[in-house]
Order: sequence, then C-alpha cells, then structure tokens
Amino acid sequence: AAWSDDAARDVVPGTGPRASVGAPSGVEGAVPASWPSALSDASNGAIGAALSACHRAGVERGSPGEGLVRVRVSVDPTTGRVTESRVEITDIGDGEETTCVADAFRGVAFPAAVGTTHTVELSVPVRLVAD
Repeated sequence: AAWSDDAARDVVPGTGPRASVGAPSGVEGAVPASWPSALSDASNGAIGAALSACHRAGVERGSPGEGLVRVRVSVDPTTGRVTESRVEITDIGDGEETTCVADAFRGVAFPAAVGTTHTVELSVPVRLVAD
C-alpha cells in the first residue's frame, strides 16, 4: 500500500493515455463490502480499456495529459446494475472526454447487495495520465 505522500501512489501502470480508478466512497452511507473489488476488477478489464480510449481521444483533441474526473454512479443494489453515471467534478476541460468517462461506468456489474433496497450512490475518482 502506498502512503498519501508516497510518489508510488500516483503511478498509473502502462504507457500513453490511460486511466486509473480509485476506491469508491459512498455518497450517503457505506459502500457494500464486495463492490470495491468488483470495481477494481472491472477497471482492469473492458472498463479500463474504455476509460483509456476516452482519454486518448481527449488528448488528441487537446485535453491536458493529466487530470481527475470524479464520477457519481447510481447502482440498483438488488441487481448490481448501474442505473446512472455522471460527472461530479473534473479538472479536465473537455466535456466530450468527461462524458465518455462517466458513460464507461454504465458497463460495470456489481454483485447484488443483500439487505439493501435503496439506490446506492457512489463517488468514484478516475485519474487520467498520458506520457
């Protein structure tokens, strides 16, 4: 694990425009226990590839090489399906890129959260880098 003042925490593996998904936080209440690992798995697969493609296209349009997008993700806990994803805050000035990043989260499948019936709101940080 990297400490907040450790340069290793800022490393995003790979080369070229790419993205790293941080740990989700619950907007109101706790994040179901199995969801952070499900999100991590998704970010290492197709969702990670989609996020990198969003950033690659943004950089080609002139977006900064580095930035942060925080995405609000609404999840139906009975199915684990993402019902909405939208940009919460960003320092990237390319609306097309940030919308693409938010839309990529619609493909994440979370395990059903037993005992939770209300929509779960997550705040998910996405770090974008290019070199």
